[in-house]
Amino acid sequence: MVHPISEAMLERFETAVLDDSDVLGVLFTGSLGRGTSDYFSDLDIYVWLTDEAYANVIAKTRELLSCLGEIKLLFPQETWYTKALVGPNWQRVDFAVRRRDEVHAWPEMLGARIVKEFDGVLAGVVAAAEPEDATLTLAEVREEIVTEVDSQIYLAAHNARGACWSAAGEITYRLPAIYEILARLRGRRSYGFRFVEQLLTPDEKNLLAAAWPVEPTRDEVRRAGRALWIWTRYVWAEAEREFGASLGLTIDDAELLAAVDELYEGS
Repeated sequence: MVHPISEAMLERFETAVLDDSDVLGVLFTGSLGRGTSDYFSDLDIYVWLTDEAYANVIAKTRELLSCLGEIKLLFPQETWYTKALVGPNWQRVDFAVRRRDEVHAWPEMLGARIVKEFDGVLAGVVAAAEPEDATLTLAEVREEIVTEVDSQIYLAAHNARGACWSAAGEITYRLPAIYEILARLRGRRSYGFRFVEQLLTPDEKNLLAAAWPVEPTRDEVRRAGRALWIWTRYVWAEAEREFGASLGLTIDDAELLAAVDELYEGS
């Protein structure tokens, strides 16, 4: 269930926008719209304004967010899109404000709840919305794998010279990029480590966890770097199995890893 404080905030917001002639339409999107939000969820809200109100979109955005509660922090991403922390529980809010003619069946509209309809268009876009396209190409997989081959040498060189934090950071940067391949093969855009609990098997989670450096020391980062290559090889094989085709890459593992070891031995 939604946080009790957030539930009260939403009730105030709905009352306010229903009475506001500047506001043409409102959707609750994401888990809030689908009715699957819980105590920890963000509030995802789309608002459509009259042209006159949109002329002062920044001021109007602040006004509408204040209907939820006291604004603790406001950080606009675009003129039309703002992230905010609102209310006594510092509730995270993703707040999009659009012009009257900017009505499209974006993926985030899937399962949205209509709070305020206008011209009968919001019901249409909600019905027409489709999940975000997670389609992956062999070329995209190949690019990530090639980057990872280079990364093995890069992180080893940094770690061997004593830049352990830099090398550890390279690993934690590459891990979600490789995971994203697997997530997209399974129909989800993850944008980081989202959905790991739902998409990976226990053995896959163990492979991923093994590649995470526990501390920024030379030995630990070296171990994690090797585990990262094992994780990469696994995802590489899964991609080729799913596509039924080769990436067209020929990497001699023994030669690559020997080059990695040589960097350590020469330091």
